Amino acid sequence: MKLVIDRKTWIRGDRECHSYLLRPSDKHRCCLGFLAKECGIPDHATMGKSSFGAMNFCRQDYAKLLPDFLLDIRGNNTPMAHKLMQANDANIEDTLLSFHSEAERENWLKAEFAIHGIEVEFIN
Repeated sequence: MKLVIDRKTWIRGDRECHSYLLRPSDKHRCCLGFLAKECGIPDHATMGKSSFGAMNFCRQDYAKLLPDFLLDIRGNNTPMAHKLMQANDANIEDTLLSFHSEAERENWLKAEFAIHGIEVEFIN
């Protein structure tokens, strides 16, 4: 699978605004929001949701569209999902993951997704 993340609409490291799979105010996405779109999950299902674990999968079958490494059998975020969210949302100056630049964050995300067979490309 190939995942394209558009820097122009990518929410990351923003102290002022909460991160969302799809933010209602401007339709920007976190890295997992781009993945949801690529997996075929419609925007209305991710709108205003902070994570896959925050989504209500009881009535929809969207969970089966996601790679297995993101949700456990109860529909909760896995440790890997939390790690990706932390990396996405971390501010460069105070991240626990010690990113020194956006390029470093992008390279880290590429490497982590690649472990799970997802090739990431950043554009714009």
